[in-house]
Amino acid sequence: MKFREFLADESGVTELIGYAFAFAIIITTIILVSVSVGPIVDSVQSDEATTSMEQSLTQVDEEIQKVHQGADSRTFDAELPAGQLQQSQETSVTVTHDGEEEDDLVTSRPLHYQTESGAEVAYEAGFISSKSDTSSPEATSIQRQSGTSYMDSDPVMEFPEIDAMDGTSTYASTSSVTQEFTIEQQNPDTGTTSHVFDGADDNEVVLDIETEIPYAWAAFLENHNAVNSEDVTVEDDDDRVEATIELDDDEKFTIVTHELYLTFD
Repeated sequence: MKFREFLADESGVTELIGYAFAFAIIITTIILVSVSVGPIVDSVQSDEATTSMEQSLTQVDEEIQKVHQGADSRTFDAELPAGQLQQSQETSVTVTHDGEEEDDLVTSRPLHYQTESGAEVAYEAGFISSKSDTSSPEATSIQRQSGTSYMDSDPVMEFPEIDAMDGTSTYASTSSVTQEFTIEQQNPDTGTTSHVFDGADDNEVVLDIETEIPYAWAAFLENHNAVNSEDVTVEDDDDRVEATIELDDDEKFTIVTHELYLTFD
């Protein structure tokens, strides 16, 4: 009865409409905040995970550099954020120079790290690359590049060739874990090999790379001081990269490979 009287009262109807209007505003505000803030929070979390993965792989690279400098092996712990770490399919680098083709001059298995949100970080051949979960495959950035150097003014590329002894993946679904890694020379006496290509024989050296991370390799080569970025192409099938290196008659181009075992449980 009182409710009917409330509805019959004009002021009561106005008050009811006011409550409904206020409630609608609150619900709309909650929806708008969820829609606008949610993706931002996800993006920040993804960026934090990507940064953490990069730091972990940077530590791996630093230990690899120590092995390059003469250590037979290195065992260390690295904290891994939630995600999946595995070794991808083997990358092969074929070099053509002076009409001759040298197959699989460099072979390596990249470390590939992916968060549950889809962000990806990869380590291979002395460089670390990353791709966000929202970017196109082409949007790959180089976070660290240690394989660029010059010796006697001649261009050099240094590649750690990583092969797994055992332990091909680890997964932490909700939190970070501490993972033990071991890096050692595959062949301590013959683990480092140099391949020299003389500009006096041919002014062009062509690299043909077959890889699961073609745009990372393309970004790496475009940033290398031996390569003109215009001479780097990703083939139509998206798993091959070609790069041409121009040499003067008195220049030599050297590829240095370091054969390493990487072990993680």
